[in-house]
Amino acid sequence: MGVTARPTRRAPRHLLVAAFVLAYLAAGGLVLVLGGRVAGGGWLAVHLVLLGAATNAIVVWSEYFAAALLRTPPASERVATGRALALNLGIVAVLGGVHGGRPGLAAAGACLAGGVVLGHAVVLALRIGRALPARLSGAVWFYVAGAAALLAGMGMGLWLAGGTAGSADGHRALRLAHVHLNVLGWVGLAVVGTQFTLWPTVLRTRMEPGLELAIRRALPPLAGGLAVAAGGLAAQQRLVALAGLAAYGAGLASPWSRSCARPGGGRRTRPRPGCSGPAWPGWWSRSWPTWAPWPPARGWPAWMATWRGWSRWWPPGSPCRR
Repeated sequence: MGVTARPTRRAPRHLLVAAFVLAYLAAGGLVLVLGGRVAGGGWLAVHLVLLGAATNAIVVWSEYFAAALLRTPPASERVATGRALALNLGIVAVLGGVHGGRPGLAAAGACLAGGVVLGHAVVLALRIGRALPARLSGAVWFYVAGAAALLAGMGMGLWLAGGTAGSADGHRALRLAHVHLNVLGWVGLAVVGTQFTLWPTVLRTRMEPGLELAIRRALPPLAGGLAVAAGGLAAQQRLVALAGLAAYGAGLASPWSRSCARPGGGRRTRPRPGCSGPAWPGWWSRSWPTWAPWPPARGWPAWMATWRGWSRWWPPGSPCRR
């Protein structure tokens, strides 16, 4: 007689975080639909999606990926639920305080949300030190570095919200550094760290030999380049910022080539649309002209963001090349 497996109950934190993410996405879409009828709607929509939805998703899934890579149990339901509630209380306070012109409320919310993210990063770092040696444990450091970037970005955001940035040029410089730290740091580093292990699964291939070395080599130029770029932008030193972005791009070369250009020793895979995920640096480059403080990025060919365009990036023989 066969044994029927009992269906597993979805954890309450899954449902709670999913509800938060959907609520932020819906609110951001509503703000965009209303357009000019919402004062500061552009800022609010962006932060609803990135600070609200993306932060919730990264905090939850980075813990699960870390637990899987380090072979350690995830946080208990009570701890995870309390963390989610505190994080979102802080996020709502930041959004309401900045949008409503109440810097005190924004500062309190940033301290609460930042404390949750800091505690999350400390727990991940302690798990790395206590866990048994694992093949891909180095990928967890990407989440820790991303959390550090978010905390720095939050600090710059509070500085901007307080109106103490000085001149218009100084305000613009801090805003650019704030954007880089949050998008290329908090979101970008989490994506890259996850891509090392996730994308071979998406492409249904085995992991490339030497992946552990690639993980160790990728993080220093990514984190260091981001720090240099953010510092150069904040100090209005364009050459320094460009050097930092170049180092960040060099750091992307390792995970990008390992995860899509050569997974499984170049064996052809299906489906090819899965290869579009690692092409996110190209999609990001299409938005560069809207916020870049210098003109070299302007005029990038439009095909880089198209279906045929991203397929041209892969070297001959890649499973992702059309």
